Amino acid sequence: ATDASDTSALNTLFSGMHSPAQLTQWTAAAGDPCGQNWRGVTCSGSRVTQIKLSGLELSGTLGGYMLDKLTSLTELDLSSNNLGGDLPYQFPPNLQRLNLANNQFTGAASYSLSQITPLKYLNLGHNQFKGQIAIDFSKLDSLTTLDFSFNSFTNSLPATFSSLTSLKSLYLQNNQFSGTVDVLAGLPLETLNIANNDFTGWIPSSLKGITLIKDGNSFNTGPAPPPPPGTPPIRGSPSRKSGGRESRSSDESTRNGDSKLENLYFQ
Repeated sequence: ATDASDTSALNTLFSGMHSPAQLTQWTAAAGDPCGQNWRGVTCSGSRVTQIKLSGLELSGTLGGYMLDKLTSLTELDLSSNNLGGDLPYQFPPNLQRLNLANNQFTGAASYSLSQITPLKYLNLGHNQFKGQIAIDFSKLDSLTTLDFSFNSFTNSLPATFSSLTSLKSLYLQNNQFSGTVDVLAGLPLETLNIANNDFTGWIPSSLKGITLIKDGNSFNTGPAPPPPPGTPPIRGSPSRKSGGRESRSSDESTRNGDSKLENLYFQ
């Protein structure tokens, strides 16, 4: 009853996870996932559409060199297991939901995730990812929820975050991100958690009306002028009350001279 490519992909996945006994009906060769009710597998016709195997104490890796054959798969949930290693080089291309949270995955998050254009939900939280995020978000404009929390990601946020034009919820807490969060300014966010990182600069004004958790960073407390869309922010003089510090060239100081006089006049 099952497409042969789907069966082969699940055989490979089963082997990569050390053929666990708790995956009843699964086999490492042949079999019929749709016709034999393999645990956690949902089908439509002869195609596998969902794999949900959360919290089953699974170990091993994703054994992912066949995963891209699962072209009808829309949801893959392997959260809360003991899976590890790097993410595979290929994923099912039509996934809408991918949940790999609470495992032991390593590396920088595979570039292959960049190609899953229908993706709406991506959760890589509570793993052991590190380094700069290797994902290009340019084509992931359907994402509404993105969770990278509780890893060891470093460096600044990717510039391609600006392409996430559907993003409502973003969880980046408990990493080692640095730089500013300016790239998030134009996104339609409703919930943002950036706590316990190394972010600096100012919080864009567009993020101040949302559910925002930002403790444990080094943000400036002085007011920042809102940058025009698509242009670099113009850095104003921090107020004395804020205790903000900023170095600027003599030319910039000269340019700002008139505005300082205006501020003094209106005060």
